Amino acid sequence: MDNEYLREWHEICLPSLGVHYGDKLPAGRLKITPWTVAQEEAIARNSENRQDDLTHELLKSNVAWPEGFAYEDMLLTDQFFALLQLRVISFLDFMTLTHSCPQCGDQHPVEVKLNNITIRTPDETDPDEPYSCFLPKRKVKIELRQQRVGDLLAAERYLKSAITTAPELRRKFLYARQIVSVGGESAKFDEKMHFVSTLALLDLNAITNVIEKNSTGYRGTYTVECPQCKTQDERWVPPIHEDFFRPKSTDVARACQLAEQD
Repeated sequence: MDNEYLREWHEICLPSLGVHYGDKLPAGRLKITPWTVAQEEAIARNSENRQDDLTHELLKSNVAWPEGFAYEDMLLTDQFFALLQLRVISFLDFMTLTHSCPQCGDQHPVEVKLNNITIRTPDETDPDEPYSCFLPKRKVKIELRQQRVGDLLAAERYLKSAITTAPELRRKFLYARQIVSVGGESAKFDEKMHFVSTLALLDLNAITNVIEKNSTGYRGTYTVECPQCKTQDERWVPPIHEDFFRPKSTDVARACQLAEQD
């Protein structure tokens, strides 16, 4: 029997709606299939310090990539969304996490519905890439683009071949990859690396602000009401990395109970 025929497929719509991919991914629609024993093996053999490798492995084999569209082309915000949706269809659509009330400090468990976390999609007023960004300290205008999976993979290769392993090297490399032009002119990559190295933190924050303002994907916030003082916390950001690939046994038991009642 053809095992591929037996696989179940789910269609998802990426937060970018495909606007950054030209005509390669109409409306940002992809099909994904649940993780199985092969991915369980990958999760078991990967330690926490190889999280990036695990993420790539869990995505590459469980997405039906359209012809002409490569995994490396994907925005990091879309990559994270796809990973979370794979978690939803493979495990559970909720996670039990601990929330600390900002008003009274009470700590309590919260069942976070993953599909209820705030998502931003493109707006009609959003500018096209590259984005213009004025650096207040350097007093120069630069152009930027969003990070892709290919940038992460390039950073991993770069760090492996680098003579020095300064902690900030990866961050500097990714900043340089995002810069399209400086002062209206293109620059060689080494020049962009040097440029980033000399920027003040205010300029780096200006870059981050422009990227975040124009990015799509999860905004991370989730509204929770404190059971003790009834305060509505609308700015809580669930730590969804916790138990991401290994759901709590209590959550699994609750999912089984709900399935039996359905």
